[in-house]
Amino acid sequence: MPRRRVLHEHGERPSLGAFTRLGPLTVPLTLAGTTAALLAGLRPDPAEAVAPMT
Repeated sequence: MPRRRVLHEHGERPSLGAFTRLGPLTVPLTLAGTTAALLAGLRPDPAEAVAPMT
């Protein structure tokens, strides 16, 4: 549920400007963090590595 709606249900009136400023800050950080977590999870385990054929 959007935070703006949650705050409104609790009687708070956040400004649209505050949410507009938060978007460009939080979206890139979230994308970078989730991408790093995904890549860390995809990294092969050295114990499962196959030895090269000679």
